[in-house]
Amino acid sequence: MKFLLVLICLLFVGKSFSQDWREELNLARRLYKTKQYYAAYNRYLKVNKIKPKNIDIRTELAQASYKVGYANKSVDYYSKILKQHPKNEVDLNYNLGNSYYKSGDYKKSVDAYKKALRSRPTDEQIRHNLTLALKKQNENKPKQQPKENQNQKNPPKQKPNPKDNNRQQQDNQPSTEQSIQKDKTERMLDELMKQEMKAKQNKNKTNTSNNSNNNGKDW
Repeated sequence: MKFLLVLICLLFVGKSFSQDWREELNLARRLYKTKQYYAAYNRYLKVNKIKPKNIDIRTELAQASYKVGYANKSVDYYSKILKQHPKNEVDLNYNLGNSYYKSGDYKKSVDAYKKALRSRPTDEQIRHNLTLALKKQNENKPKQQPKENQNQKNPPKQKPNPKDNNRQQQDNQPSTEQSIQKDKTERMLDELMKQEMKAKQNKNKTNTSNNSNNNGKDW
């Protein structure tokens, strides 16, 4: 009789525990959907502590981290997910590029966008974000200032935001100077893509030649 009561209690506690983490997860998703990102992020953290081990919510945690400005945490989440799920490399590298951009690491942001663009070369959104990252990378290269201008303080420039996971459009219209810079960056990007395509074609020719010399054998 006592054994039966204990078993019933365990079943009740287990069911209650399961409902708790599921309810918390649903609440976190509702908060995120209504753009209450800080509240959603805190709920996701709570869910991550009480959920079963076989439930993976790192993608949602990464998105929430990005939204509240914790770019380094978002980078960490996406990097670990990418190692375990390489088949989703396009979207993961795209999101990873956004996170690196937001953290100020433009070089790694460019690398992540380039990896995504190689797998999906016609994606205009990835191309747009790569252009922004290349521009910021070039702007942050050390430049020697003329002596007469060394004591002058330049007003801070507003950092353009890449299109995030919700693929939002920028509202600002480009000025003439921005248009010139954009054209220059686009030419750099086109040249980069041509070089990558040429290298890929040469690699394919080499592989074809090697296969012919091996008489069809796999080594």
